[in-house]
Amino acid sequence: MKRAELVFTVLLIPVDFVMLLIASLLVYSLRFSQTIEGIRPVQFELPFGEYFALVLLMIPIWIGIFALTGLYKIKRQQRLVDDLYRVFIGVSAGMMGAIIFIFFRHELFSSRFIVIANWILATLLVTFGRFMVRRVRSYLYKYDYGVRRVVVIGDNQVCKSLVRFFHEEPHAGYRVMNHFKELDKEEFKKITNNLEKGRVDEIINGDPTLDKRKNVKLIQLADEFRIDYRYIPDFFETKATNIDVTTLAGIPIVSLRQTPLDGWGRIVKRTLDLIAAVIGIILCLPLFAVIALIVKMDSPGPVIYRNKRVGYKGKEFNTYKLRSMKLEYCTGTEYGGKKALEYEKELIQEKSTRKGPIYKVIDDPRRTKLGKFLERTSLDELPQLFNVFMGNMSLVGPRPHQPREVANYDKQHTRILTMKPGITGLAQISGRSDLDFNDEFKLDVYYMENWSFATDLQILLKTPFTLLKRRNFS
Repeated sequence: MKRAELVFTVLLIPVDFVMLLIASLLVYSLRFSQTIEGIRPVQFELPFGEYFALVLLMIPIWIGIFALTGLYKIKRQQRLVDDLYRVFIGVSAGMMGAIIFIFFRHELFSSRFIVIANWILATLLVTFGRFMVRRVRSYLYKYDYGVRRVVVIGDNQVCKSLVRFFHEEPHAGYRVMNHFKELDKEEFKKITNNLEKGRVDEIINGDPTLDKRKNVKLIQLADEFRIDYRYIPDFFETKATNIDVTTLAGIPIVSLRQTPLDGWGRIVKRTLDLIAAVIGIILCLPLFAVIALIVKMDSPGPVIYRNKRVGYKGKEFNTYKLRSMKLEYCTGTEYGGKKALEYEKELIQEKSTRKGPIYKVIDDPRRTKLGKFLERTSLDELPQLFNVFMGNMSLVGPRPHQPREVANYDKQHTRILTMKPGITGLAQISGRSDLDFNDEFKLDVYYMENWSFATDLQILLKTPFTLLKRRNFS
């Protein structure tokens, strides 16, 4: 554990204290301001001294609740979205405690404004305080404070992506000291030398097929020099982390769970999808209208393009997209028909950039002028909010593929058909169409087996920023 990680974790406690205090004082000043009093006159007595004493009593309780919800766990990559979720839970629990305290003291306290405003402002300000701590931490990485120096081992695509991420995203706080594609006697000597000089904080083994003896030696080195050892699991190890253990006749039985989306998880996800789809459709209607008009002016044909895809449990359905191709090149019996399909097959042979059963045509000549922009920004996929509303898609999930692509799946790939496809997903924010299918499949399986509301929220928040990054497009 690096000293900087301890410092920044401890720093969160006074920052949270100050943010909670500011929130409480702001709420009091707002409630007794002339503006709010003019809207709703004060009908209760609450001297500032009594209020301030109650606040000073409640804040340590709040911080204790924060600790119980895991807000002060020493984690290297605690996500801001996880903080927001736990802050919301912690503030809500603290506010409920305050209400119960007032109730048992038999005091009449009818200011709903103070209760609700405290709840909202405390959540926002504590999250903001933690965001600022992150910004300071990222800034100090430039001066090498708190940076974790790592040795990475492996030559597969996932490992290369990890190393590239460390190089391109310095705010993540990692510096690659060595990247060994293979691990022999000479490489072990270099690792040991760096460890002896205190130049390494962590070893990351990105090669799941590494010889067991070499793995053991790496772990022994990590133990000897008291540094972290981490590894990228293979497919079975990833699946085996998602288990339930029960006993039958006194014998322990391990069950591999498919996904946390069984039962209540599915109900929660569908409810959120439905609410978000309705809100999204209402908010996007003006944008739909503008783009539809431009599509119509740009080239003849329908505005909405329906494309056959395979969804949950292998059922086929039509996805809705804003048409980005000239009508005669759109595949489907109601559009360009066999000629369009044959031309697409030729383009796949010549220009597809993806490996595996799915394709991606680069510099697609079938696009309209507007279509290139729609494809690059993914605005053509906005009508899929109607797919979410109808229930054949989710906001977050694996991308749906065409029946002829699914027909080329290996047997193991059909696992991703056990959940609804999504408009965006873990694979989309990790590389979009630049990922090979096998890498996309692994990310989709990981998402399916480790689903949570916080993960969905994180993916949705990251999606707009991913769209802004330049990429290859068809």
